[in-house]
Amino acid sequence: MSVYRAHFGRLLELDEQIRAGKYPNCTSFARHWEVSTKTVQRDVEFLRDSRGAPLAYDRDRRGYYYTDPSWQLKRLDLTEGELFELAVAQRMASQYRGTPIAASLQALFGKVRAALPSPVNIDPVDVQTGFSFHGHPTRDVDEATWHTIARALRDRRILTISYRGYGAAKAVARRLVPIHLTCLDGEWALVAHTESRAPDATQHAHPALFALSRMTSASVTQDPAPTIEFDPDTFFANRFGRFIGKPGRVYDVEIRFDATVAPGVLERRWHPKQTVRRERGGSIVISFPAPAIYEAKRWVLQWGAAAEVLAPAELRDAVAKSARLMRGVYAKRRASEE
Repeated sequence: MSVYRAHFGRLLELDEQIRAGKYPNCTSFARHWEVSTKTVQRDVEFLRDSRGAPLAYDRDRRGYYYTDPSWQLKRLDLTEGELFELAVAQRMASQYRGTPIAASLQALFGKVRAALPSPVNIDPVDVQTGFSFHGHPTRDVDEATWHTIARALRDRRILTISYRGYGAAKAVARRLVPIHLTCLDGEWALVAHTESRAPDATQHAHPALFALSRMTSASVTQDPAPTIEFDPDTFFANRFGRFIGKPGRVYDVEIRFDATVAPGVLERRWHPKQTVRRERGGSIVISFPAPAIYEAKRWVLQWGAAAEVLAPAELRDAVAKSARLMRGVYAKRRASEE
């Protein structure tokens, strides 16, 4: 950060001296800043070539001046409130720690802070102790894998991966047509087609999700990937948790929550299309379409006996089976302790 700040500080003072009619040159300015004349020459070239400064050299006065005095050097001016919000945003980025974008975000915030023309009175302790962000536990993603997939998407190339599916003993090689990179509840996943099943641009086959944490290797080929129509809003419209499901396969879920937990359930919106029906005694019934019952089952089980599945029958049976299995586990433990 000190490198960026020093560079910006020199540019600001160089601009101020030129504007004040002091006609600075590379030798005198380098002596003042205790840098080499080549460094100042690069600063001059940066002002002229990158910032469009109308710089000219006056041989008689041996220094630089602006041929157009109305030109202004654009600088980053932030109020203390804006800088405070930036500091909070940096703390917010901590929830991405362990993901490939975390380092990029930290570097970006550092560049912005370094570009500030003067110190701003923000106590870092206020930000450190006053704000924190904590996400769900997530699986680690290899940074090289993340960038490889991003490059395949950018260059529209076929991607080869070694993938170990859930519960699989070993990884399997796959060739994918990458479509979209997403973060679902903190878990990075690639929306893609297996190359042999990829449709052409006029078809609308349903792609699959591949968790980045289950990729043991990934590489970009030189083979061009076909262009496939994809609408993220449509694809993720009926997701519940991390499950997407397939088009046409939707379960109409109805869950009754008793009065002991209903207020807490109502504090959040669990699905974009959910509806709520209030019943006598304080209980509620929440209804929503779900693409799969697995994630809905896990959600219901966390509420224990306070939640009852009304529909569909498949979800009710799955929850009941899990409840019986849990009861058996604890009954076995109790019997062994007696």
